[in-house]
Amino acid sequence: MGEFSEFAEALLDQISVEINEEKEIAQLAEKINTDSDFPNQFIELESFSNSLLPDISKKIESFKGYVLLKRLYSIWSIIEDCAKTYNLWGVNDEQEWEDPAELEERWDFNLHMAECFRDQGYDNVADPNPFNPEIDLSFYIDEDWELREEDPIVQTWMKCEEIVEEEHGLTEREEEDEE
Repeated sequence: MGEFSEFAEALLDQISVEINEEKEIAQLAEKINTDSDFPNQFIELESFSNSLLPDISKKIESFKGYVLLKRLYSIWSIIEDCAKTYNLWGVNDEQEWEDPAELEERWDFNLHMAECFRDQGYDNVADPNPFNPEIDLSFYIDEDWELREEDPIVQTWMKCEEIVEEEHGLTEREEEDEE
């Protein structure tokens, strides 16, 4: 088997794995959506840990004879300080948390829009990435650019929105401003 055939076979195997993972994720998401026992709101990490710490401490104490409760609470304060310092879990601003399903939909929309722009001849529109999840048109516009309906980029944007909605069922989600 040639090198190209081996590469093609490995690539097809990897695609198969990725597709199966996506199917599993979709099935789990469907189960979560239909499970009435699954919480729609997640409890605060502190209240969750406060409910567990006494039980954990008692189990360790009964098993090892070692009193741990006070140490666990001091550990919690260290964890909380670390979370605030590095803004883990969005603890500094609860408004920073975003629904993963909404993020996925917005990411898919932006990905298809970038692809559509390239199909329309704007070859330098990159796919969204973790550092810039938005559609990057900076190659084609500068700081003096003005948004006008007759502008070719705006016309392409509107055309691509129609194509993405028609072909993929996705529309641009407006981010809600919460006050």
